[in-house]
Amino acid sequence: MLNNPIFENKKRIPWSDRDSLLQSYVEMYANKEQGWKQISELLLQQGYERNPKDCRERYSNYLDLKFNKTKLKNQEIDELFELIMKYGNKWTQIAERLNNRTDQDVKNQFYAIVKKVFRRLLKATLPKDQKNKCSKITASLRPALISNIFSYNQDISPKYFIISKKIKDLFKNLILENRSIKLGDELNETEKKRVYKVLDYLEKQNQQYLQQTNQRKISQRKVIKQKNKNRLKSHRNQNHQTKIIQRILSNQQIFDYNLQAFFPNQNAIKEQEFILKLDEDNGQPQKIISRPPFYLCYCNKLYSNNLNFSSNYSPLYEQFQDTSNLNI
Repeated sequence: MLNNPIFENKKRIPWSDRDSLLQSYVEMYANKEQGWKQISELLLQQGYERNPKDCRERYSNYLDLKFNKTKLKNQEIDELFELIMKYGNKWTQIAERLNNRTDQDVKNQFYAIVKKVFRRLLKATLPKDQKNKCSKITASLRPALISNIFSYNQDISPKYFIISKKIKDLFKNLILENRSIKLGDELNETEKKRVYKVLDYLEKQNQQYLQQTNQRKISQRKVIKQKNKNRLKSHRNQNHQTKIIQRILSNQQIFDYNLQAFFPNQNAIKEQEFILKLDEDNGQPQKIISRPPFYLCYCNKLYSNNLNFSSNYSPLYEQFQDTSNLNI
């Protein structure tokens, strides 16, 4: 979306305000080739920024009546945890076995359950003056962190957390054993130590993940900025070349000379302009001639900081010398 200017500066409006509009477009275009792209463009014409993926996921996860959108019941939650212990975070396979639900719906509900259980464990563990931090701590836990813990994938890419198997097992057991915990329930000292151990480890991993994410975003912005800079430079060069070609085809002068710099004397400027005009009318190449007061010392003084003339520099043409007053 960064490369598409039409999605810039658009106010994001809650989906609930546009669900009926989305449903009507889905009925017309969803089964067609590039249907979701067309739906996205139609919504954009109405002033609502939604890319094709947003449209598809909103419809599939919330509006499509053929899928079950209800909240998971206790029996289904137990079944969900059993499936996760078997399949890890393979949400598509899990969703197929959970009463006709979408993978996104199952994943979102699972993350919500894990955060709710861990938040209640924290409330039962932390001292009173720190209990108000529980919601903030759990809210900061990235879905990628939870997914990594319940995944069997040992990918060590920087995009993922590297969490020891011991901590993974400890966290999973805490969630599984206490998934029915209620507000106000108390924990024994052994359980509290387990919670503290997991909390300390996850906070460090989560902070590391956020730092890596920020670094990736900064690097991506630098790359995009450089690409835009190169694109702008290329565009300017292309425009410049186009103008030169147009001048050549229309027999116009190619370069604009700063005659004031070469000929400070106004009479000399007029004479040079006259010569350039004659060249243009006769179809001859343009040339600048040396006329007074175009002499070396003046040029050195005028351009010493810009052109860096060397000490042995000499003009292209010999200096004009007025001999009318000499007695020969």
